[in-house]
Amino acid sequence: MRLVGGGVLSFKELCKRLYREYENNAVADTAAQLSYYFLYSLFPFLFFLAALTAYLPVRAPMDQLLDRLRPIVPGQAMELIDTHLHSLISETRPRLLTVALVVSIWSASRAVDAVRRALNLAYDVKESRSFWKTDLASIGITLAGATLVLDRWPS
Repeated sequence: MRLVGGGVLSFKELCKRLYREYENNAVADTAAQLSYYFLYSLFPFLFFLAALTAYLPVRAPMDQLLDRLRPIVPGQAMELIDTHLHSLISETRPRLLTVALVVSIWSASRAVDAVRRALNLAYDVKESRSFWKTDLASIGITLAGATLVLDRWPS
């Protein structure tokens, strides 16, 4: 196999180098870490959206959604979901909404921080910034990303 910069590399040597980099950069571990943090950040965000629905006129669409879930979800579980969801959206709770928003941003920033650590590992960069600077950067990037997503939201 010819290399772009010149030289030749056998297929066997290519596979050895690829495996060595795969192990040195802990690709499987990093992928598991990233997927965990992104999945972990999903639930606080869904809780925030559920708390936000109390401020929006979505009573009828929520009932339609629950009616579509009834054939799929077991009866006792559906009763639990129905009871708690209706109590959550029946009255506004500004403190609950604020807590849900803060936890959602914090958990999403953990996912962004995991991406930073994965890139540092892949590019062999030693982190020189302090803990609080990296955390503030992660939260800032999370907020910037959320703002960009909302900016492109169809109106």
